Amino acid sequence: MGVLPLSITPASSTGAGEDLIDLKWLALHDMADIVAAMAGLEPAPEAAMAAFPALVRRAAPWRRRLVQRGIDDIAAAIDPGFSALLGIEAKGIDARPAALVLWRQFVAARAAIVALALPAAA
Repeated sequence: MGVLPLSITPASSTGAGEDLIDLKWLALHDMADIVAAMAGLEPAPEAAMAAFPALVRRAAPWRRRLVQRGIDDIAAAIDPGFSALLGIEAKGIDARPAALVLWRQFVAARAAIVALALPAAA
């Protein structure tokens, strides 16, 4: 089981749900930062990632729903992967290769979610 509560379900599609999107986004990044450290990486802070919650708030409702589902999907993938990494490390096995794979998967999934939140090009 992961360290962060990523399986929070929003109560509504109003402001409370948007706050939960923000919290889940931050929790995912906290966990991903740990994964990056386990992989021997130091992820640089990205301004676009900090601006993401505000971008989601301005997105069309259908995009917000899809972003929420995407964040839940990323959490569903990273949480057990993170637990597995902790288990690998607990056995004294080098977890860097597995952590690097999980980090790359996270970065790719995150890019897809960010692209989904962006307004359509005119």
